[in-house]
Amino acid sequence: MKRLLGETTEALDLCHERGIISDRQHWCGIHLRWLYTLRHGAPSPQTMDITNTGGCEIKNDDQQWRTKREKEYNEAINLLTKNGQALLLLNLCVYNQRPKFLGFSSAEMQQNFASVADNIARLRDGLDILSTIWKKPT
Repeated sequence: MKRLLGETTEALDLCHERGIISDRQHWCGIHLRWLYTLRHGAPSPQTMDITNTGGCEIKNDDQQWRTKREKEYNEAINLLTKNGQALLLLNLCVYNQRPKFLGFSSAEMQQNFASVADNIARLRDGLDILSTIWKKPT
């Protein structure tokens, strides 16, 4: 039932499903989350089995590849910070925090139209910045 009501859908996916962001913008949000996870790890609680002391294969880390991804992440965050959208995009894409307007009723949308339009424009602008620096074909 929660899935039918959209309560378990991630905020970024919900924006995409509702047509607030394009396919390309959605990809950029996912890519930002992936880069964040490479840099900082997953932003959610995780369990660890501390009794497991072996049996895992340690893979060699490609330092050159990791350095390129960190540079890519830093470039994106610096541009977003400079333009004032870093916190907005990190909250939506990485921390899965839903903007208030996603929970508004039709009446609330009408009442807060200017604010909602501004938030959507800032979200799209931030994702467009990422789209510009990550020139992946559509």
